[in-house]
Amino acid sequence: MPRPRKGKRVCCLPDNNIFGQLNRANEARAIVIMKVEEYEAIRLIDHEGLMQEECAEKMGVARATVQKLYQDARKKIADSLVNGSILRIEGGDYQLYDDHERYYGGCGRHRRFGQNYPQENNGDNKKMKIVIPVEQPKMDGGVSPSFGRAAFFLVYDVEQKTEEFIKNTAAENRGGAGIAAAQLIVDTGATVLIVPRLGENAAEVLKASGLIIKKSVSSSIAETIKAFVNNELMDLTSIHAGFHGHQ
Repeated sequence: MPRPRKGKRVCCLPDNNIFGQLNRANEARAIVIMKVEEYEAIRLIDHEGLMQEECAEKMGVARATVQKLYQDARKKIADSLVNGSILRIEGGDYQLYDDHERYYGGCGRHRRFGQNYPQENNGDNKKMKIVIPVEQPKMDGGVSPSFGRAAFFLVYDVEQKTEEFIKNTAAENRGGAGIAAAQLIVDTGATVLIVPRLGENAAEVLKASGLIIKKSVSSSIAETIKAFVNNELMDLTSIHAGFHGHQ
């Protein structure tokens, strides 16, 4: 009986997993898939500065395997840079470190800071920082039906009861508004996004960062916040396909 295959050891999933040329956002382009273990080889060798032998030890594979992963990953990066292909990191044959390994022996982010784990709700919504797409920068306004094209984002600290309105600079993008808006949300440091709907490209960016995504049930900002505090909002599970101009 053959031994069961063990996946290549990977510290963590990438925070960002979709890359492409912004000035060609409206063009149909080929998609190049980089496997997670290929990304890990690039991260360890080119970003962390490890030798191939050290990378192989970290990933629990032979040096020849690391060499192939590294070469394949670089070819895909070159394809994206030269041909303008969309580069997406997903799938593969890998296994994640457990929490102890990730913190004490994993990537530098977790060893130094220990803060990049996906956020967990734990039922305590009164201590969360949330983001809601809104039409106007005022608390008595309405929730925007669109994410990427919302005029503003409300960043609300539930515990401190403080609000900040951020202009959505991605709203006027000809294409890729959802992805750009998602990165704007990640940069706020919020733990929860509340939206009526969301496109798949934006959702991938947000989920990779560990944000909790909840579905809004009211067009009122005040009612939306109240429903969240009372733990009445469901996770957003229906993600629509991305399409230009309406993410």
